[in-house]
Amino acid sequence: MNIHEINTEQIQTMRKNFKLLREEKNWTIKDLSEITGISEETLIGIENGEDFEIEFLFVLCRIYAISSSKIFQPRGGS
Repeated sequence: MNIHEINTEQIQTMRKNFKLLREEKNWTIKDLSEITGISEETLIGIENGEDFEIEFLFVLCRIYAISSSKIFQPRGGS
């Protein structure tokens, strides 16, 4: 596996983790938007594979109380 493939896999893991964390809190995209100040469209894009500004990663990690390095690691479960 080359570095590009590794990076792609980690980014997909990050997106999945953000969605799982939101669902664990029973938050809708609208709820999360109100909590973070990040637009619903941007949050949907983050979860679904669109490009986003790095500052949003740090905001979401802070809200979910997870380190920015751990968000790229698979979480327990499926």
